[in-house]
Amino acid sequence: MTPSIKDASRRAVRSGGVALGLLLACGCSGSVNASAKGSASSDGDAAFESSGDTAWDTVDASQSEAESDANATSRTPQMGSSQSATKALLGARHDLMLAPGAPQPCACLAVAIGAPSSAQLSWTGTRPTIDPATQTIIALGSDGVPCAEAGPGASYMGYVKERGDVVVTVEAAVAGRPVTRGAIIPKPDPGKQIYVQPSGKIPYGRGKNGEARCALGGGQ
Repeated sequence: MTPSIKDASRRAVRSGGVALGLLLACGCSGSVNASAKGSASSDGDAAFESSGDTAWDTVDASQSEAESDANATSRTPQMGSSQSATKALLGARHDLMLAPGAPQPCACLAVAIGAPSSAQLSWTGTRPTIDPATQTIIALGSDGVPCAEAGPGASYMGYVKERGDVVVTVEAAVAGRPVTRGAIIPKPDPGKQIYVQPSGKIPYGRGKNGEARCALGGGQ
């Protein structure tokens, strides 16, 4: 009986499968790859190449992560290093008070300017660390200061920097609210100075001779 075309096709497929198995067993990677690409579908080729690319990308990614971690570690201040002492931010301090005997350079107001360790400053908590080249401390208060006008007392309100000068504004204390007695402020530019001024028509913070502002010097 003459073999049919269908039977011949089946035998050819089986022969191809046996040949591919022998090639795989002998470890001939180049021939296997060529045979696989010759006999497998295009989807199979894409999956094989993609799996190889994915494995390589994973190695690269892990190396990048290690390098990033190393760089991050080198940028992170270590315990005991000089960089671990964080500088305090500018602004009001609620743990600051004037020490007894502070000078009274302004109308109805005692004011002290200096480093955190100054004897004229009193802290209820840990003294902050500041940048002495660019920052200074100001503390103020009206308790016990002679004044020609009666008032509710003085409280620190804020500061602005104007053309190199630093201007600190004092406001009237409000009953029932905490009184703010000082702040960390920037140092004025060279040749400039720190001023205190009142907010509105209150007696605290004017010059001793009625000036709108009280000049305190450069705060060095």
